[in-house]
Amino acid sequence: MSITLPTTGQSHWDTPLNLALASLGKSIWQPNDHGLITYTSALEGLNATAAPTSGAVRMRRIRLLQAETITNLHIVVTIAGVTLTAGQSFLGLYSTAGTRLAVSADQASTWESSGFKTAALTSPYAAAAGDYFVAIVTNGATTPTLAQESSLATFAANAGLTAGSSAFAMSGPAGQTSLPASIDMGVDVALIANTYWFGAS
Repeated sequence: MSITLPTTGQSHWDTPLNLALASLGKSIWQPNDHGLITYTSALEGLNATAAPTSGAVRMRRIRLLQAETITNLHIVVTIAGVTLTAGQSFLGLYSTAGTRLAVSADQASTWESSGFKTAALTSPYAAAAGDYFVAIVTNGATTPTLAQESSLATFAANAGLTAGSSAFAMSGPAGQTSLPASIDMGVDVALIANTYWFGAS
């Protein structure tokens, strides 16, 4: 496919650029190909797994390019959790300032089996364009093992980023039985290596 660039007196740059972007988009799997609004990374890039520590909040940044209403959050459970504590397993959406914006119902029974998991938020959240954090907490005898991109060393997964501004893997406060209403991003958050996959729809 050839794209003719504009010259003086011809069409504006938006015409060939939009054509090029549309062509590129057709060759790369996008979140909407999976029925999602956004995700932390393409699903075909998942090549590692890890189980979050019981009671420890784990977080990753997601990005919305336009305003969207988020109804569900998603994870991929590769190995089922065992004897998860009822009422202590949740997914939630946070602002970059650490304010909880929405949370799911308890997922303990759901995460005691493997597969692509959908957790409905108790109230859909009308999100403006911008960055957010998805968070997970779970408690039990054996927490579920989750799909992730890699288990690189902490500095590699978050190269050049501080904990509060991390784009990838973060741990929040420990000893939690639910997702807290707020997280102090300057105090409660530390960089970790595990890049758990999250999606939103």
